[in-house]
Parts: sequence; structure tokens; C-alpha cells
Amino acid sequence: MPARRALEESLLLFFTGSSRHASQILHQQRGDLCRREPTVLESLHFMRAAASECRRRLLAADIEGLGALLDRCWSEKKRLARGISNPQIDHWYEVARRHGALGGKVTGAGGGGFLLLVCPLGCQAVLTETLEREGLYRMDFHLEDAGAKVLTNTSSWLRMKAAVA
Repeated sequence: MPARRALEESLLLFFTGSSRHASQILHQQRGDLCRREPTVLESLHFMRAAASECRRRLLAADIEGLGALLDRCWSEKKRLARGISNPQIDHWYEVARRHGALGGKVTGAGGGGFLLLVCPLGCQAVLTETLEREGLYRMDFHLEDAGAKVLTNTSSWLRMKAAVA
């Protein structure tokens, strides 16, 4: 599976150290959708169309194209509701882009948690070092056929971080 391997080698996941209130973000998003807010509808239509394009790029192992598409989708996702991003997340994302990330997004509803980035192998060490200086923590992970499996959680990460300090 050359495409899967290329994807897995290009993805970086960073824990932001901040929590989020996904229910508040999703509640606002649902309300705006029910009111047929044009910005929300446009963004959702774009992201639905982008899903097919994402699949095509994944199957072709087009990591650069995937990164560019993810960058555009992140811009659209931020239009869905207040709280999906914030000045700190925007800063980290821009730092990541300046240091080689092709694109990325905050996972889940947004507002904190994890920053997922697409980054070429040659830029990963510098990007990781830079974001860790910014206070983020790189998490090791692998793609899993059976779905998500939590191998650690925030409290164990915080204990580990305290032990190192």
C-alpha cells in the first residue's frame, strides 16, 4: 500500500494542551445550519465536494495535493462556527505552515485538542522542534484499520510531562 504508507509518513499529530467545548461549537453550528446561514452552507458544500477530491488524492498518493486541499478545508471549517479556532491555534498553524506543513486542521469539532498536519519528511524534524518550542507535544500514532484506539490520555501525558520537567 504505497499510498497509505506515504500518508502515514506525512502526517504529524500535535497535542495543543488545550481543551475544548465541542458541544458548544456543534450546537452553534447546528443552529446556523437550521437557519440556513449562507457562510455555513457554502463551507459545508465545499467540504462535501472536497471529500471526493481528498479520496482521489489519497489513492494517487498525492500528498502535496492532499496538504493543499486540507489547508483549504481548514479555512472553510473555521467559517462553520465561532470557537473552532482561536488566535493561539491560528498562530500555531501559521508557524507550522512557515516551517514546511502543507496543510492541516484541528481534529474533531475544533477549539483545541490535536493539530493534525501534512508535512514532507524532510521538514518534519524542524517543524516538530519549532512547535514543541511553542508548547505543543508531538504524539506518535499510526493509521488503524479497526478504528481509533486510545493508548494514552491527557492525564498520563501531563504526568509524563511533569516528570520530565
